[in-house]
Amino acid sequence: LIQARLMGRIGRQIKGRGELRVAHLQTPAIDARAVDFPISYVLNRTDFGGKLIARRSSVRVANGTVASEGMIEFGQRLNLQIESRFSKVDFGQLAKAAGGDSGYGRGKLSGTLKIRGKAIRTARDLDGRFLGALEDAQAFRLPVLNDLISFANTANLNATADFDSNTIDLRLSNGVVSTPGIVLRSDRSEVFVRGR
Repeated sequence: LIQARLMGRIGRQIKGRGELRVAHLQTPAIDARAVDFPISYVLNRTDFGGKLIARRSSVRVANGTVASEGMIEFGQRLNLQIESRFSKVDFGQLAKAAGGDSGYGRGKLSGTLKIRGKAIRTARDLDGRFLGALEDAQAFRLPVLNDLISFANTANLNATADFDSNTIDLRLSNGVVSTPGIVLRSDRSEVFVRGR
């Protein structure tokens, strides 16, 4: 259920501010009675183009928090800019809620996600970057990395080994997600990942 409370004034443009409330927001990863998003807006009466700005709002997600803010411009062109900050979000629970495998293990995800696009027509027009860290992760339960266990069956590698990541750097461009490098370290092992 989405509720809106708006205030504004009418001239050549309709300008104002208000609040969007998403009530009964309950998913496998999110459990909130209501989430409030403070907004401001400008609407052109001639072509019904305009701008919507959402100021920072936080919500509990997978036992952590996500604080987001953003801007969207619409009319002749569609422009978008979003920034979300993750703090100790349970990666395994988040992946399960998104339809992924429930066996990804644990891990606390923190970092900043930025997405932007100009003159958007398809998802390929979006650019994005996530820069953060994954703490207490069971990295070898993740896709691709879990295959390393069968090829490198040593005492240093096991599926439930705990890793900390100094850096996770993921980038979105032209519809492709790539990484210049992810480093996962434990007391006994170190894994470096790069590619697309």
